[in-house]
Amino acid sequence: MNEQYVKQKFDLLKASFNERTERLFAAAEAKVIGRRGITIVSRATGIERHRIARGIKELGDREKLKRNKIRNSGAGRKTIQDTNPKIKEN
Repeated sequence: MNEQYVKQKFDLLKASFNERTERLFAAAEAKVIGRRGITIVSRATGIERHRIARGIKELGDREKLKRNKIRNSGAGRKTIQDTNPKIKEN
């Protein structure tokens, strides 16, 4: 399997991906490729290697795969009220 094959598949599907499905797609491709899979997929898609590695771990955790959340709870940006309590809500 070469980089061009992965890139073509990714380009066809990327419009329908969210953060999670993009990570899982890249992880599945890397696992199928095997040795050097993370490097090949990262170069073909532009997805960072640590995101692909995290996706591979997620593929191994069936419970995490069943959840339909894009991010883990607590992830993402904090509200402005949390970061600066002097600001009041309108």
